[in-house]
Amino acid sequence: MQGFVVTDRLELNYTDRGELGWFSTSKHVLKDEQGAIIGTYGVTRHLQKTSKALSHVKAIEAPVEYIRNHFHRHIGIEELAELAHLSVSALERRFKKHLAKTPNQYINEVRLENARKLLVETQLPVSQVAYQCGFAEPSYFSKQFKRLFGDVPSNLRETIDG
Repeated sequence: MQGFVVTDRLELNYTDRGELGWFSTSKHVLKDEQGAIIGTYGVTRHLQKTSKALSHVKAIEAPVEYIRNHFHRHIGIEELAELAHLSVSALERRFKKHLAKTPNQYINEVRLENARKLLVETQLPVSQVAYQCGFAEPSYFSKQFKRLFGDVPSNLRETIDG
């Protein structure tokens, strides 16, 4: 709801059958007659695994899945590179090329998305949410949360509890 437009962003997500699959996502804002943002809409397209354009992307599937399953603990770039059978620099280049972010940025975003889910679905204290999502310091968590979502975690919860 910040007004950012996303065009053909490549994302690795789960299909409705529970398998990992590549999707192309575009998102736009909806505005009322006065130009105020009132919502968002988006389109996500599943890309075929056999596409030649995605042949180099397969190398980051294992690290991406690993990050999604182990976001709550320390994840070293070296272990991700080993999972992908790539050097650290090759892994970083693939992440930048296909996800437009570094592995560390991706890890941080996965942690923050999971934290937002916990803030919405539970009554855990913000500090506990931070720890459960792999952040060692609640203050760093709050700073990163605000950078990605535009508000601090406690305000999100107040908005929901309203």
